[in-house]
Amino acid sequence: MQEGRARQEHTSTGASYNMYAMAATPGGQYGVQIWLSSQKFEKPTAIRPVSSRIIMLACKHKPSNRGLIVVSGHAPIEASAHNVKEKYHDDLHSNLRNMCMSYPNYDVVLLTDANGTIGPAEGSSGIGQCEAARTTDNGRLLAATLNEFQLSATNTFYKAGPTFAHAKGNKRRIDYVVVSDRLHKHASSCYVDHRIMLNTCDKDDHHVTTAEYVLHSANAQKQSRRADKKIDIKKTKDPVK
Repeated sequence: MQEGRARQEHTSTGASYNMYAMAATPGGQYGVQIWLSSQKFEKPTAIRPVSSRIIMLACKHKPSNRGLIVVSGHAPIEASAHNVKEKYHDDLHSNLRNMCMSYPNYDVVLLTDANGTIGPAEGSSGIGQCEAARTTDNGRLLAATLNEFQLSATNTFYKAGPTFAHAKGNKRRIDYVVVSDRLHKHASSCYVDHRIMLNTCDKDDHHVTTAEYVLHSANAQKQSRRADKKIDIKKTKDPVK
């Protein structure tokens, strides 16, 4: 969640989800949050509160025993001065780099309101051909993040649709589900879920973007490794007469 607007930084636990929230600005803006299923994710081993625009944590996905660095980010609007946008991305890069150094085998999951559009013309293998748009300044900064951390924007590889609708009718893809390239290989679908309404009036708003990945359970991975060990290579060869 990129705009929780909580009054103060806090962690809340519930029966189904645990919420990690940054405080909004004094003007009541931003306040990013991460919500994790309590049934599917272990308690984070590290939480890195960066600003009202960035929070990240390290945790493990219980079914697959896969380590994840989960990041929620909210970039400045495209009309902001370039140095303001650069400051946001510098904060994102430096903190994510430190997390990756501390958890080198963990995959990155960056859920971001990038406030910009991006197309394959940027030359990154992490940007798909689907619903390509003209790359804006924020888009170029996002592409640099993909290249530096070997990430892929999953919803650019699917016809997921626009993620933001302006009250005047303009629709764009400015929100992205970004993951490590090795995790992106397991993507099975990505779509904008219009069944979930984030507002009840006719104004600018974002749509919920969903990405699904097929990950083998830890037990299945162990069984697969055991099966590999039991294979007798000699028996797989044709007998020599």
